Amino acid sequence: MAVTWGTWRYGNSGLSSANGMRIGMEVTWEAIDHTELGATATIDVWTENQYTHSGDSQTLNYSTNLGSDTNYTNNSGGSPVQRATKSYEYTYPSGSYGSSPGTVTFSAELTGHYWDDGTNPTVSITSSIPARPALAPDAPVLTATAASSSQINLSWTTPDNQGSALDAYVLQVSSTSSTTGFANLFSDSTVPLSTSYSHTGLPKYTTYWYRVLASNGVGNSAYSTVKSARTSATVPGAPTGLTATPGVSSVALTWTAPTDTGGIGLDEATDYVVKRGTTTLGYSGSATSFTDTGVTPATAYTYTVAAVNSVGTGTADSVSTTTIGGIVRVWDGNDWATWSGLPQVYNGSTWVVGNARVYTGVGATEDAKWEYGI
Repeated sequence: MAVTWGTWRYGNSGLSSANGMRIGMEVTWEAIDHTELGATATIDVWTENQYTHSGDSQTLNYSTNLGSDTNYTNNSGGSPVQRATKSYEYTYPSGSYGSSPGTVTFSAELTGHYWDDGTNPTVSITSSIPARPALAPDAPVLTATAASSSQINLSWTTPDNQGSALDAYVLQVSSTSSTTGFANLFSDSTVPLSTSYSHTGLPKYTTYWYRVLASNGVGNSAYSTVKSARTSATVPGAPTGLTATPGVSSVALTWTAPTDTGGIGLDEATDYVVKRGTTTLGYSGSATSFTDTGVTPATAYTYTVAAVNSVGTGTADSVSTTTIGGIVRVWDGNDWATWSGLPQVYNGSTWVVGNARVYTGVGATEDAKWEYGI
């Protein structure tokens, strides 16, 4: 940059026109890097005196942004042009990137010369503060939240663009860990840019790790801090293939475990709830079978079996059956007796369990047969 000179100022009319003086200024800004917090200007103030009087001394008076005055002798047998150097420091405000934050004006006045009239030489320069180069943007701040057993919602903040407009976000996901296996899940370069995304179609009770970056005309930000979320678990599905095999005083139940365990497996203590009607039976463990011995012959029952995990009890499968049995009529020597339950007959000395449809006991007549019907 060349020196900017003011006009010549001359002494009184008794002096030669060659006895003039002028003042000039040159402003030079250092190269600015985007990592720096301030810009420094070097201000050179030049004075030129055509008068060669060896005792002539002047004072340079600066504007307040250049600090104190400087006293010096302009002509003392050396060059008629002298230079005084000052500096100015500008601190960039937060987020000031990509464009000049404004201008600054420097000025100086030369006083104290020996002349008895004339106007003091002055100079003034208004200089544009150099722009701090734009940076790649800051990293977004990411949030990951499980919305259901199959969906995770992602959202992130809009970062400081560091002086260059944001032009894209890239969201990545890993099903492996917080450090490996990342792949692009979502990339947006529309305007305005989205700051949210719903990751859907996921399996139950599964963890995923996410990170996001922003980009602008300078480059990409760092990735955000990795965030993870796990889809929720559900109650298990219903068992299948429930069957009931009736006996006289028992019903044997069997079933197939559900393929859907809600994402977390069945409960370790009691995998299933087995009911006869509304009565919960004393089932425990993880077996897929159970025998109910608290039944009555020739009676209809409905059973349900539901799987259980730590979330709760799932939908039940059901089956109905009727126990084996009938009416037993026996002549006890005095009269006919009727029982329901296990068939028993009197053999003349004691009651025994029978399984014959007709039994002629000791002392029975042809018409007094022991009868048992199923």
